[in-house]
Amino acid sequence: MIEVKDVSICFRMANDKLNSLKEFMIQKVKGKLKYEEFWALKDVSFNVKKGEVVGIVGHNGAGKSTILKVISGIMKPTEGSVVTHGNIVPMLELGSGFDMDLSGRENIYLNGSILGYSKEFLDEKFDEILEFSELGEFIEQPIRNYSSGMLMRLAFSVATIVNPEILIVDEILAVGDADFQEKSKKKMLDLMSGGTTVLFVSHMISQIREMCDTVVWLDHGKVKMIGGAKEVCDAYQFKKSESDELSKLYFDDGTGFNERATFTQVMPMDGSEFKQIYEFPTKCQHVRYDPVEGTTISLSDLKIVAEDANVNIIATNGRQVDDVFYFGKDDPWIDMSFSHGVSSVEITGVVREVNEDAM
Repeated sequence: MIEVKDVSICFRMANDKLNSLKEFMIQKVKGKLKYEEFWALKDVSFNVKKGEVVGIVGHNGAGKSTILKVISGIMKPTEGSVVTHGNIVPMLELGSGFDMDLSGRENIYLNGSILGYSKEFLDEKFDEILEFSELGEFIEQPIRNYSSGMLMRLAFSVATIVNPEILIVDEILAVGDADFQEKSKKKMLDLMSGGTTVLFVSHMISQIREMCDTVVWLDHGKVKMIGGAKEVCDAYQFKKSESDELSKLYFDDGTGFNERATFTQVMPMDGSEFKQIYEFPTKCQHVRYDPVEGTTISLSDLKIVAEDANVNIIATNGRQVDDVFYFGKDDPWIDMSFSHGVSSVEITGVVREVNEDAM
């Protein structure tokens, strides 16, 4: 269905800080314009079979969105090739394929025509699109007045009105309220069961584990690992041995804490300092942190950095002695809030397993 072979893409970046087109032309005429090459992707190869659901994981800047754009035909690779068999529906940057000055109704026809749907087909499906998007009377408003969640609803509703052969989704399902996220996920599962091939990027590893058959791990533009979802996700989250445990961080997505809004990372149990960075799909002001599950532990040297926000530990079911927290093996947790919404939080400390009798 999709064949990605030795794909590389290079960007040329000017070394000098040029503030205007005039400065650029002067430097170019003088022959003083210098460039650096940046390889966003290097020798990326993988195949996707018909009906397969493939997740792509990696840190920010790893090349996930770039490879999706290359497969979608939006960007041309510097080297290598991509061969696709079937029509592609890409859902990449929020708002791509829309005109911000047009109404939601007008953008259904604009975006639909870009995706290859006829006006007659869109006329027939309009009510169905409107119902799924839940936009109601806002469909007549210019979409420049829409929130990011409303834009996502509109884009998703148009893109999935028919069963595309290849659906490419880049993180946008993380936008919007929890109910519509669940509705979108169900729709995607229906598409998958109907034989749609899906390429899926998400920072929420729980979604990747649940929805994907195969996972491609990109690291600095190169393929680091390809395999089954569990195998690759475990490796991506740095699980080195069976003695390691898993930490969970639940963020309040507006409906309280739930499994849909959960990040998981590996906690080393060898007494070394851990460092965990969690990035949220939307601004977050309230999280619950479970250091490990099922093991009696001490947690020392705890530091929590939430960008420039003040951090307040609201409550915990651990026992604090000086600067050390002691947790029993039954559901340890720490509730914390931030003085304003943040996009990420960094947690460091040292976890050690302790004798339960010492508690």
